[in-house]
Amino acid sequence: MRQFSILLFGVTLCCSSFSASEPASILVKIENQYDDSEVWAGVVTEGKESSATHWTSSEESQFSIEVPDTHLDGTLWLLKKNALPVVYPLTSKLIEKGISVEFVEGGSIVGTVATKKDGKPITEGSLSVTYDENEYKFSAPLPDWYTWEIEKDGTFEIRGIPLGEHVVSVSAPDYMPVKQSVLVTTDDQKIETEFILPRAEFVTGHMVVHVESTRVIGEIDVVVSPPESQTVEFNTKFDEQKRFRIGPFAEDTELELVARLPNGLRASPRKITVPPENDITLRLYYWVRIYGSVQDQET
Repeated sequence: MRQFSILLFGVTLCCSSFSASEPASILVKIENQYDDSEVWAGVVTEGKESSATHWTSSEESQFSIEVPDTHLDGTLWLLKKNALPVVYPLTSKLIEKGISVEFVEGGSIVGTVATKKDGKPITEGSLSVTYDENEYKFSAPLPDWYTWEIEKDGTFEIRGIPLGEHVVSVSAPDYMPVKQSVLVTTDDQKIETEFILPRAEFVTGHMVVHVESTRVIGEIDVVVSPPESQTVEFNTKFDEQKRFRIGPFAEDTELELVARLPNGLRASPRKITVPPENDITLRLYYWVRIYGSVQDQET
């Protein structure tokens, strides 16, 4: 990590040697044990909102990347799955001589993904990593670049994790996604962890105007407890029979539901535990104010 910091610090010094704004090419050679896996090279400009301005991918051990704006301060990033990012400051010498790259594995995160209810392995899904935003200010070349599949036995292994505090996210069909921060403090650190995923459940039922016993479509206000269990947005949908389906919510979550119509009809708050045993009915009433006084019976 010390080398990484020095490279970034040197960006503004080295980039002053650029004398032209015309596009240029940098020759990239992959030196160590090349395994034909995809390598991405990207130019990241330095500024308040740093972002990758250009990405080039290759499955060859030697390729070129175009530098679109050599007058800008920036760095060259090289990414390979399950290997540490490699960073170079953009200089005229780099453009002239090219670079020879050696990837190293770095830190790793291993563990299991299991269900909350009975601890059984979850055998389908994926894990993704968001790098420490304070150190790695660039956009990934592809949305699923830092994604790893869960194995058939519920285990996983993520390699190529650099120093810093990163966020690992887990998603699996029919389960609520879970996020966890992971701190890597040494170059070859191996972190073991377990992700427990609650099942994603839905609440179904219908809204009824109490005096008419007719089904209606309206709004449903929801309070989730504990609020941190709601790791994705929920929504409410009605079908042709005016039945609603609202969710997803994590199993064992406590909900408070209040149904309402634009004309002022409203249901009393309804508290349930997810998932409820049966469909629920939210009864809507007209609410009126009653005025009066309270007196002591003896006086």
